[in-house]
Amino acid sequence: MPRSLRDLLSRRFEQIGTRQAVTLLLAVAIVVAGTVVSTWLVKQRYQATLANNLLTVLNSSDKAMRIWAREHYQTVENFAGNLSVRWSTEALLFEEREKKALLDSPEQAQMRRFFRPNLERGQYRGFFIIGPDNISLASSRDANVGTLNLLTEQPDVLARMWRGETLLSRIQSSDVPLYTDSEVKQHATLFVGTPVRNELGEIIALLTLRIDPHSSLYPLLQQGRLGETGETYMFNKEGLMLNDSRFVEQLLEIGLLVENGPHSHDKDDQSHHAHLQITLRDPGEDLTRLKKLPPGLADRPLTRMAASAIAGNSDVDLEGYRDYRGVPVVGAWLWDHELNVGVTTEQDVSEAYGLFYFVRWLIFGSAAIVILILLLLTQVYIRGRRRLLASQNRFSAVVDNVIDAILVIDRNGVIESANPATESIFGYSSKLLVGNNISMLMPEPHASHHNGYIDHYLQSGEARIIGIGRELEARRADGSIFPIELSVSRLNLGGDLHFAGVIRDISARKKAEIALENERVFTREVLDSLTAHIAVLDDKGTIVMTNEAWNQFGEVNGLPAGMSGSGINYLDIVNNASGADSEEAPLVAEKLRKMLAGELDGFSLEYPCHSPDDKRWFYMRASQFLHEGSPAIVISHLDITQRMLSEQQLSTMSLVARNTDN
Repeated sequence: MPRSLRDLLSRRFEQIGTRQAVTLLLAVAIVVAGTVVSTWLVKQRYQATLANNLLTVLNSSDKAMRIWAREHYQTVENFAGNLSVRWSTEALLFEEREKKALLDSPEQAQMRRFFRPNLERGQYRGFFIIGPDNISLASSRDANVGTLNLLTEQPDVLARMWRGETLLSRIQSSDVPLYTDSEVKQHATLFVGTPVRNELGEIIALLTLRIDPHSSLYPLLQQGRLGETGETYMFNKEGLMLNDSRFVEQLLEIGLLVENGPHSHDKDDQSHHAHLQITLRDPGEDLTRLKKLPPGLADRPLTRMAASAIAGNSDVDLEGYRDYRGVPVVGAWLWDHELNVGVTTEQDVSEAYGLFYFVRWLIFGSAAIVILILLLLTQVYIRGRRRLLASQNRFSAVVDNVIDAILVIDRNGVIESANPATESIFGYSSKLLVGNNISMLMPEPHASHHNGYIDHYLQSGEARIIGIGRELEARRADGSIFPIELSVSRLNLGGDLHFAGVIRDISARKKAEIALENERVFTREVLDSLTAHIAVLDDKGTIVMTNEAWNQFGEVNGLPAGMSGSGINYLDIVNNASGADSEEAPLVAEKLRKMLAGELDGFSLEYPCHSPDDKRWFYMRASQFLHEGSPAIVISHLDITQRMLSEQQLSTMSLVARNTDN
């Protein structure tokens, strides 16, 4: 350590003291250790999530491929079991193995008519009926008829089909263009095949359907991509990539793909394709930076992923390995024994760990900030000693200018200091207060018992007012009693016990509370004096207040106590109304909801509410108002039975009079 730095640290330690210096060093060590542990824990959690994402994409892609394959298995088996296909196949087997004879056969035309709908829909690019000598007896293309079938390049696949299996061939270069508008260039192709059996169940031929993987299989893998650099692809036992790469532009720039190569066709938006062109070799360095092919690339080993998968292993690598571009990637892989291909999902390390790198730098940055803060706090502590006096003076200025009375007493209850607000509230000068017992500001019986309160606290530690705000009464110099709000705190100053009290004169607040209570009582008495049944609903439709007439109506009608008052949801009562007099209930509920939604100011209606013994009618009125910013409703029900009975009597008398006149 440089001498100048050592001298600086020595001076700082002397200024803050040995104890504080040790504390500072311990705090820095804890921050560093916490940073290391936090970073490790975050990385473990991040890698678990990353592995889960990779495996989810990998397994989803592999499952989609298996479903895709089984759909084709079912299709080709259905075709092979068709009677028309079987009869045509049996007839073709008796034809000479000569192109013209096979093409002129009526069964050839019949077979093509049978498969034409599927070929026109683009589901398949061709069909083949393969004889026991592996000669194509029938095909959608004349060029293939009477020739040795392309699958002879995969004798193991043909052998399994002749043994009775339904399976997919390996992806290989097509022997013919798959699209009529494309030039004669190589296309990837594969076949799904199954045996054709006679009515005795004997295998007499093979049916294969040509599939363009670029239009049906590759899109499944393109869906399994993570972020901007992730890709999912498959490969064969030789490590040859079987589907397209998302990095075609990079591969052209590097030289792994060439312009106008055998797989550059214009059937889709990409002018170049990587299938059957890229062998998954580890170039040993990042070719995207080198911008050229290194010498001896063909002799390089396969990537760690490809070698492991071809060996039959399923694994996840989160530490990173080089892919076929030489770019460090993370990945998950497996070998699909059913499809006989390897499948992998990879993502560039730079993107996969981008968020972790950001979080790690945040942790490191936070740790650096904490250490810097500790050093700054140490500097502040050093300067704080010098500023203590100034701080005390400023504190005194604040205390002297607050509107609440602030007093400090000792353990015997003797006043040690009082701020100017104490003088104005109690009418005593500071000279009269300091040195006297605090009981001089209390009315009886608290004045006589105050010292006992302090002794009880010191002996038992039970706080009856310390640390707890309370409302009490105090006494002014003129002897008048007034309400106060008192807060007492315990202070330990210089090893001695003191108490600080903050006193607020709440006379004005108490007067306002009394006035408010009187107003509330008056309002309640007014409501209870009304004969109408009145209730107030909140914004949920719950009753929050009722008058006496409402409650009495509920009791008279046999409702249990509490079932008609506050806390009951009035909307639920209306919704659940039943009986002969409940026709208006749905309308009332709908209008109440509109009022709570602010769509209606109020409404009124007359409705019957007959009891078993009496006929009754009521007039209901509902009005909306705002309470604390939320809609509320006041509802009144007025008994109009007498009016309705009178109207009915008048109506009856009028009817009798008219009949008498007639």
